[in-house]
Amino acid sequence: MLYMPRDGHLWDTSIICHKDQYYLFSMFRFFDGDERHVWCAVSDDGVHFRDVGTVITDEQPVWKMFVHKCGDIFVMNYGSLSGRPGHGNDTLKFYVSEDLLHWTELKNESGRHPDPRWYRDEERWDHMYTVEYNGKYYGYVVATAKEPGTCGCGMMESDDGIHWRTLPPVKINWGNREPVNFEVGGCEKIGGKFYLIGGTFCHHGNGGYAVFTFEADTPLGPFSPLVNGYRLCGSSLADEHRGVQWLASFGRDLSGEVILTNYITAQHSPVTNFIGTKENVWLTPIKKAVVDGKGILRMAWWQNNECLKGTRIAGREIRNALFQVSADTLTSEIGRSGKTYQLVNSITEHGMVMEGFACVTSDGHFNPAKFGFAFQAKDGFRTITVQAGNPDYTHAEIVDYQKPGQLQRRVVDVIEPTTAGKTNIIPGKQFSFRLLFRKDIFELYVDDILVQTYLSPDQTRAICLYLENANAENGYVHIYEMTL
Repeated sequence: MLYMPRDGHLWDTSIICHKDQYYLFSMFRFFDGDERHVWCAVSDDGVHFRDVGTVITDEQPVWKMFVHKCGDIFVMNYGSLSGRPGHGNDTLKFYVSEDLLHWTELKNESGRHPDPRWYRDEERWDHMYTVEYNGKYYGYVVATAKEPGTCGCGMMESDDGIHWRTLPPVKINWGNREPVNFEVGGCEKIGGKFYLIGGTFCHHGNGGYAVFTFEADTPLGPFSPLVNGYRLCGSSLADEHRGVQWLASFGRDLSGEVILTNYITAQHSPVTNFIGTKENVWLTPIKKAVVDGKGILRMAWWQNNECLKGTRIAGREIRNALFQVSADTLTSEIGRSGKTYQLVNSITEHGMVMEGFACVTSDGHFNPAKFGFAFQAKDGFRTITVQAGNPDYTHAEIVDYQKPGQLQRRVVDVIEPTTAGKTNIIPGKQFSFRLLFRKDIFELYVDDILVQTYLSPDQTRAICLYLENANAENGYVHIYEMTL
C-alpha cells in the first residue's frame, strides 16, 4: 500500500532510524530473478519512501536482515547459504556501517553457523533481532532445535554487539498450546515485560500465515504464549498467498517508540516474487506497538500516518435520516439486514483515507449489530465488519458476496476476541474509525487499534459504509486523498 521498489520485489522488511530519517532494508529480487541483494529506501517521515537501491550484493542469495546500533556503528545481519551439500540457509553474515549506506563485511566466525550442540546445523540459522539490556546484547535467531518439542528460536549473547556466543534455544512454557518453530520478528521491552514475536503457517488452528506473541520478565525467558491476543496479526486463511500479511518486525521510530512493520502480497503481477506467486509485494503503513491494560500487545495507529492525509475530498454526517437507500445500492444484494451508504464512487490511484466517528445501536434483529465497510467491484463485493457487544465474545470478519442479487456469503477471514485485532464496538457508545485504501488494499482501525489489513476485490470501484442489523448516528466521516 505504501511502498514498492521500482526494479523488483521487496520481502521481509525492517526499519531503523538515523539522523532524522527512516531507513528501510529488505530482501530484494530483481524482476529477472536475481535475489542476491539488500535493498534500501529512505524516508523523512516513515510514510513517503525514496529508493536508494541495492547497498549489498552477495555471491549467495540474501534472506531477511536486521540492523542494530553499537556505539557509533551499525551492524547488519542477514541469512544466507554456506553452500554445503544438503544444507539450507544455514549462515548468518554480518556487516558494519557508519552511515547505513556503505557496508563492510565482518569475517569473524562467531555466531555464523548453528551450534551443533543445540541446533540442527543443516537447517536454518537465519536473521537475528538484537536487543540491548543491562550492558549486554541478546540476539534471537531463526533456528531449528535438536531437541523434539523445543521452540526453534535460537539465542545468542554478546558483550559488544559484534562478537557472539551461542546459547541454548529460547525456553518457552507452552502450556496447552502446541510447540512450533517460527520466524523471529523481534523482542522488545514494553512496560515491564519482554515481548517476543514470530510468524508461521497453520499454527493453533489458524490456516494462514500469522504472527504470534510471547511474553517474559527477562530477555532470556522463560517465555509464555500471550493468553489473550496470542495472534498479533495475520490471516485465518492463506487464500493462495493473496492478501497475506507476512512477518511483522519490531523497530523504533525517531522518538524512540516501539513500532511494527510488515508487508502484504497483493495485486496480480506478470512476474513471480520470493514465494513463487505472481503478486506484487507492498510495505503496509507502520504501526505503533501498544500494550493495553490487560497486557495485550496490539498494533495501533502510528501518529506519522497522519502525513497520508492530503486534499479533503468530502465530508458527511452519519445520521440514518440523511441516507436514502435506493434500488441501485448494494442493499438488495445483501438482504434485509444489511444497509450500505455509498461514500466513494471514484477510486483514485493515490488512495484514500476515511476517518470519523459514529455511534451504533441494534435495529432490533436477533443477530448482533455490525459496523464496517463494503468494497464494490464488477461481480460482487467484500465487507469488513466489527460487532457491537462485549469484547470478550465479539469478533470481526471479512465476507465475500460474490454474485449480485443472491445471498451467497463466504467468510474469508475472521478476527477472534482472543487475537490482538480490534473486534468490537460498544452499543450506544461513540467510537472512532479510520479506513485506509490503496491498490485494492485496505486497513481498518477502530478506536486507533488495527482491525485487519486485507484485500478488497480486484478493481474495486466504490466504497460504502456498511451496517448489518444496526443503525448508525451522531457521527461523521471525512475523506482525504492520500499524499502517495
